[in-house]
Amino acid sequence: MRVMATAYTLSCFFILLLGLLLLQVQGHARRHTCFSAIFSFGDSLQDTGNFAHAFFNTTVSRPPWGNTYFHRPTGRFSDGRLIIDFIAERVGLPLVQPYLAGGDFSKGANFAFAGATALSQNDLGRFGVHTTGWLRKNTLHAQIRWFQKLLQSHSSFQGNIELIRD
Repeated sequence: MRVMATAYTLSCFFILLLGLLLLQVQGHARRHTCFSAIFSFGDSLQDTGNFAHAFFNTTVSRPPWGNTYFHRPTGRFSDGRLIIDFIAERVGLPLVQPYLAGGDFSKGANFAFAGATALSQNDLGRFGVHTTGWLRKNTLHAQIRWFQKLLQSHSSFQGNIELIRD
């Protein structure tokens, strides 16, 4: 029960933080846009298709997912756009592509993965929560490793590698 309360509190905190960030981005975007890329981390609330690329035949790969805005499934856990889509649009950047789809990430990448946990498997185990299968592999730490790999593989990001620490 304590883990659920903690998870709920963390979720509320991150939603509030994202809302405040969105307000800040909106105010900044009205003045001018200086953002050159967006890098997104999280779970299904931000996943633009990594889960669908990891598990090809999933429910989010079939209708009705995506019908409202995209008119086709996109791998988002939504019938339309996600908050990260609105942020990208507001700052004048293209929709953030899922990292596992590959491609050109010069304008950013989305590392979010549906079901991702912020805590490691060991930390969850201390609370009596035991994960299995894909939940073990797709944590926030995995997303950060993907980001580090991207930074190292693209010369345009080479000057920023020292910003990322374990």
